[in-house]
Amino acid sequence: MLPSLSSAIMPHLWGIQGTLLSVINNPFGYGLGTGGNIAYINNYSFSSSSDWLSNGGETGLLNLIYQMGLGFFILFMILFLYPSIRLSKTTIKSDYYSQNILLSYAIVALLMASLFQENTFTPQCISLFFGITGLHVGKMEIMQKNERKRQFSFIK
Repeated sequence: MLPSLSSAIMPHLWGIQGTLLSVINNPFGYGLGTGGNIAYINNYSFSSSSDWLSNGGETGLLNLIYQMGLGFFILFMILFLYPSIRLSKTTIKSDYYSQNILLSYAIVALLMASLFQENTFTPQCISLFFGITGLHVGKMEIMQKNERKRQFSFIK
């Protein structure tokens, strides 16, 4: 049971608790369009007004897991954290150390924030962030390729 906290945070915590229990009951997911706040608005089949919190309402990451299952979650985590992994690998030898560290931790922070709000994965929240991160990862890889070419240019 959850402790009694301020009323603003409680729906989010109930959403996490209820959705985790639902995912444990069906780890393969419930299907697209069955979870979250919009499903509650469009579907009145919930037996009580608090049942919508057990389908991923108020939590973005668990909403995805509720709808698509744990297999998708593993794939999603690999794809979502790839830029963070690439940035952390290039950080050690980089002149852009602070930028790389900031962006790699920002990706993880965005993922953690999605536990408490459903709109984290909407285009207006995430597209600009991933555009900047993608450009930075691409720039770092181009710089690494140029560095390797310079290292091996004496072989010609």
